[in-house]
Parts: sequence; structure tokens; C-alpha cells
Amino acid sequence: MKKSGNGGDVLAFDQRATTAKKKSAKKVTMQSSHHLADRMQGYGLKALQKNELQSIYALFDWVANEQRSAKETVQAMTEVRFSVKDVTSLQQKDYDEVIKFLVDLRIDEMRH
Repeated sequence: MKKSGNGGDVLAFDQRATTAKKKSAKKVTMQSSHHLADRMQGYGLKALQKNELQSIYALFDWVANEQRSAKETVQAMTEVRFSVKDVTSLQQKDYDEVIKFLVDLRIDEMRH
């Protein structure tokens, strides 16, 4: 093993420095992922607001009435299209696309 001039172990120092560097990198990575998650909140990765859900439910009623279908059918088609178990699981980023989907939905064309 190499020794430094003052009798310290250079190899042990290198290992400590490497370990400290890895810990620091891990800490930065964790901070970065938390920062990314915080930033993504701003991009709509949060639940729909109450008024947004009310609008979607109103469109379910409207589409069902206009196309002589059951509201539950319209809701189920929306949940399948957006790959969610329930409409309340939709994210704010999906809101505009859900509205477009419902306005453009033609149930008869989907059934054939």
C-alpha cells in the first residue's frame, strides 16, 4: 500500500473520497427527482378540480342524451380511452383531451 508523507493511508483516503462522492451523487439524484416531481405538478400531474369533474359529468349527461345512450356507457368509454379505473383518477393534464373526446364522441361509430 502506498503511504503519504505523514503516514496516512492514501488508499483509505481514496476509498473515503470515492464513498463521499457516491453519497453526494445519490443525494443530488434524489434531490433532482424530487425537484422533477415538483416541477411536473405544474404540468398537470394532479387530480382534477371539483369544477372540472362537474363539467365532465355534465358532458356525460349531454352526450348520453344527444346520442340516446346511457350515461354509464359514455363514462365507461371515457375511462377506457384514458386508461383509468374511474373518472376521478384523471389528471389535470388530461382535462382538455377528455373534453375534446366527449364533444367528438360518436357512440354509434364506436359500436361498429
